Amino acid sequence: MNRMIVKSRVGTDGVLHVNVPIGAADANREVQVTIEPAGAPAARSRQDYLDFLQATAGAWQGEFVRPEQGVYEVRDSRQCHSYSMPTSGSATGGRPTRP
Repeated sequence: MNRMIVKSRVGTDGVLHVNVPIGAADANREVQVTIEPAGAPAARSRQDYLDFLQATAGAWQGEFVRPEQGVYEVRDSRQCHSYSMPTSGSATGGRPTRP
């Protein structure tokens, strides 16, 4: 059985009816059906965005809580490199050098 894409339209009753003849050779075989809107999603207007912001602004209730951040690793000082930028016209041709 090959993958196939079938487009159909949801009826005015809100029910999608799909009839797909597969063939007797694949009778009693389990299949997977995925339902998703066809085509590109509808573009939102600037006003839609502003309305969304207005509807959600100030909606948070409660205190802002920042959880503990845990323990950070301590690195060996040999892993920390510092670079100095030479002045133009130097012997390195403007490339960063290690001290």
